[in-house]
Amino acid sequence: MRTAFFSLALALLAGCAGGGTPCTTSCPDVSGTYQATTTPLTSSMSGCALLSYSGTSGTLYVSQQGSALTLTSDEMSASATLYSDLLVSGNAQLTVDSGATATVTLNGSFSSSASARHLDLTLMVTAVLDEVSCTGTTTMSAFRTGP
Repeated sequence: MRTAFFSLALALLAGCAGGGTPCTTSCPDVSGTYQATTTPLTSSMSGCALLSYSGTSGTLYVSQQGSALTLTSDEMSASATLYSDLLVSGNAQLTVDSGATATVTLNGSFSSSASARHLDLTLMVTAVLDEVSCTGTTTMSAFRTGP
């Protein structure tokens, strides 16, 4: 399940839901290798076993061409758009281990200090199985560890 959840977190970067204006000729370099950690998924819905993820960590690779980003782990590749205000947003669909189809929406941003680039995402996950729908939230935090 941990591998599936990390894949789920990456999959949600596959589409863009908007976040301002995509950066153009002066996009900051956010490419590189990141160490990513995803928190356990929380839901206000009781008895929602569809979303029983405990969080995970792993390597996230980010490649960039202007505002177009490709994010890759061992399990999958996803696409996103970088906006001029360093926001990232997107959505995707994925079948999770329970057999449920999960729709994932994210909102997040890149930030940086003198020594590191950082990515924070909030992930809204909705899964449906046999007409039962569950919604939960998790976060991903990733720090660039190399080029």
